[in-house]
Amino acid sequence: MPAATRICGRRHDEELTAANIFSIQSDIARKIAAALQAILAPEVEGRIEALPTESLKAYELYVRGRQLWHSRASLDRASDYFARAIDLDPNYALAHSGLAATYVLLPNYGYDSPSYSYPQAIRSARQALALDSTLAEPYATLAQVKYVFEWDWDAADLLFRRAIGLSPNYANGHYWYAYFLFRRGRVEEALAVAEVALALDPMSPSMEAGIAGRLYNIRRFDEAAERLRSVLAENPNHPAANLWSGAVLVATGDYEGGIAALERGASLAPKSMSSQTILAAGYASAGEGTRARELLKGLEADDTWRRASPAWIAAAYAQLGEADRAFDWLQRALEERDNWLMNIRTEPLFDPLRADERFVSIVRRVGLDLE
Repeated sequence: MPAATRICGRRHDEELTAANIFSIQSDIARKIAAALQAILAPEVEGRIEALPTESLKAYELYVRGRQLWHSRASLDRASDYFARAIDLDPNYALAHSGLAATYVLLPNYGYDSPSYSYPQAIRSARQALALDSTLAEPYATLAQVKYVFEWDWDAADLLFRRAIGLSPNYANGHYWYAYFLFRRGRVEEALAVAEVALALDPMSPSMEAGIAGRLYNIRRFDEAAERLRSVLAENPNHPAANLWSGAVLVATGDYEGGIAALERGASLAPKSMSSQTILAAGYASAGEGTRARELLKGLEADDTWRRASPAWIAAAYAQLGEADRAFDWLQRALEERDNWLMNIRTEPLFDPLRADERFVSIVRRVGLDLE
């Protein structure tokens, strides 16, 4: 049945198909460029003309996956939507790119192990680039894998720059690059890049919360708290914002408020094992040793710890005063290539271990400087 719509002053009386949807999108892009008196580069013109997929259902599944990916609400469902889109159209480059970007996040949120997820991210990103080498996102995904899984920081830097060069308005590319710079100790540069990301996507609570998390890691607690209050005022049920707010409160001595925020964050992301380990570390830091050990016992059972971040388990034991046990878990984190190890250089919860040569060795092994 034809759909009648009026967009940018033009009436569209056309059957709703993938081709028509993308034709309308291209028409809008050209009108915006004309209104701004912008001259489109040939490669940009080519991307506007390109038809991403001929399957309207695949496009719908892709959009659903993107919505969940941006919210971080249910990354397992996001990966399922992208995979289903690919089943319908194996040549849908954006769906392969979305799947790769989801795989690279799964270990962060405790949905799957790094040893499984990161190789899958590489495979999907490479497939996306084989289908469309002009896409920026797969390069940013490969950059993530390069430093968090392969510990090749220089190669990651080049890949991030390539992604941003291909698409200077790609907000998440700037955001992930800011994360990389924070973790490398290039703080002021990281903050500048983070502000670019937020300017490009000012409505993203996940970006603002993530940047606040990095400010917590480098002990700029007041700045982190201010950003988190802003996020939570508009998005009170954002899991990461609650978790990082709890971490900041515990670090600054508000144990009651901090534990409440951490528990709320963990309850809002029940499938995320990482959230549970962050909560356990919070209990330990707040002097709630019994509760910390009860939670850790469950997280250490069977293979759950592979999804629960051994680095955060190590942080909990560091706060409990059990240094040898903490180092046992840091060794597992090294073996698993746990993404959260990238914060080890500045994470406050590891302070009890800093004078130990074993800690110095681990920091250097993942390619980080001590200063």
